[in-house]
Amino acid sequence: MIVEGLRRTGPNPTRTGFRQALESLKNFDLGIGAPLTFGPERHQGLDNVYFTRVVNGRWAPITDWAAAVKA
Repeated sequence: MIVEGLRRTGPNPTRTGFRQALESLKNFDLGIGAPLTFGPERHQGLDNVYFTRVVNGRWAPITDWAAAVKA
C-alpha cells in the first residue's frame, strides 16, 4: 500500500501529495482477498486484520496456522 501510494505520488513526493495518492486507492487489490479503499474520510483502509506472509514473492493470507508456524 505504501509503495503504491508513493508510485501514485509521482517523482517529487510531498506529504500532501502522498495523502492524496493514498486517498485515491479504491478497491485496491493487495492479493489477500480483501480490497483496500481509502478516502478523505476513510483512513483505515481495511475493516479487519488479515494475517499474511510472503509466498513466492506475493502476499498470501495465512489459512493454516500450524503450517505457518513451522515455516
